[in-house]
Amino acid sequence: MREYKENRFQVFRWALLPVFLLSGYLLFWPSFDSAWLMDDIPVLVNNPDIRSLTNFFGNYYPGRPLRELTYLIDYQFFGLQPAGYHVQQIFWHGLNAWLVFLFSLRLFPSKPVAWGAALLFLVHPLQVEVVANISHRKDSLALAFCLASLLAYLRGRDGEKLHRILWLFAALLFWGVAMMAKENALALIVMPVAYELTRSGRGHRKLFL
Repeated sequence: MREYKENRFQVFRWALLPVFLLSGYLLFWPSFDSAWLMDDIPVLVNNPDIRSLTNFFGNYYPGRPLRELTYLIDYQFFGLQPAGYHVQQIFWHGLNAWLVFLFSLRLFPSKPVAWGAALLFLVHPLQVEVVANISHRKDSLALAFCLASLLAYLRGRDGEKLHRILWLFAALLFWGVAMMAKENALALIVMPVAYELTRSGRGHRKLFL
């Protein structure tokens, strides 16, 4: 019975992803009417690296490669029409709200706390600049892969040694991708160390295999 409930909750957690995505689109629907903003001009409009894969690898405008790669995808579909870029922009915000929910659930096994954290993240006014400004996509990308890295690290704390090694490798991989979006993702290394020191007993610290 307990295993059945756990499996149902696993399905429920995945079912929440489209809920958070749809909520993000409903909240930020007005952003589709936005024109290019000041930072968008050099980062995107005048950036040759987003025009093709050849230009991307040419790296004519040195910057944050993961962000430029997502712009490249948008450019293939929407050219330089700003409205189209908000489709992916809001997707990352909704995805991050879902990841905040999962992360909160791992730290505090309480559904109300997890819901509260995720909904606060989704609707907080401080998020408007990041979501509405296309050039700020780096922040959403870095956060998504930082949260994925932390979730992989927490998942890897349970199980046998091989299980831990695989999940730790996944955590390091996500961390590396996050730094391709924004360099300050380097600070993520502090969080697993802090978790081991503050949330784990001396005999249960598993950061170092």
